[in-house]
Amino acid sequence: MAEHLQGRGIECVIVDATGGNIGKHVGRRIEDCDMFLIFGTSTYGEDTGTPGCTSEEYEMARKRKKKIFAIRMIPFEEEFKEYDIIMYFAGKLFPIWLPNSSTHQWSRDGVQGGDFTSLIDHIAEAYEAAVHEAPIDPPTVTPVMAHL
Repeated sequence: MAEHLQGRGIECVIVDATGGNIGKHVGRRIEDCDMFLIFGTSTYGEDTGTPGCTSEEYEMARKRKKKIFAIRMIPFEEEFKEYDIIMYFAGKLFPIWLPNSSTHQWSRDGVQGGDFTSLIDHIAEAYEAAVHEAPIDPPTVTPVMAHL
């Protein structure tokens, strides 16, 4: 995904803190980003007790009022494990992209089909809106962050 976004001129950072303090690396990148992508797996937002866990990154992005683009990565019949994430996804229009799939669907009450390219298009549009402070539709959620 990062490669496709970078091909559109959007710098993406995937934090790799091998052998280091991931909390510091993630925190620094969240501070610098214009938009924060959340890949909403069933355990996203879980407090694992380790610095930089997804619970901490979500809280930091929220408290810093970062634009968040959420991608649901679990089927509708599954629930998120963390209440904050359940509330974040509740009643919003967001893309769903299931692992091992090259397609995605826009979801809310109904489902519309789409392909991976249209997901990339939508993320790029949301990024442009975030950079220019324009409203985006849909309202927006491991750490891939886009920044200038």
